[in-house]
Amino acid sequence: MIPRQHLINRMLYRAGKRGMKENELVLKRVGVLVSFEKKPMLNSFERLLEEEDSDINRWILGQADFPAEYVESGLADLIKKTIYPPKKIQNCTSK
Repeated sequence: MIPRQHLINRMLYRAGKRGMKENELVLKRVGVLVSFEKKPMLNSFERLLEEEDSDINRWILGQADFPAEYVESGLADLIKKTIYPPKKIQNCTSK
């Protein structure tokens, strides 16, 4: 069995060595967040790294829906929150 930290290091390396720089930037950031999650999320992220860059890019850009596996594991939501963080609402009061 591969130690958890070795698995995480390997996934972060793979996330940063993609064919598309845009995917590398997103997946590295998501990979760091996933490293703090439980094993099912790590497994889902590892399977995502097996996908084609063009498919991942379409999912990230919203041109296609994430497959059910990534939605059910919560990985799709984590990616969306990483790319599109919630906007802060400023309290605008008139005097």
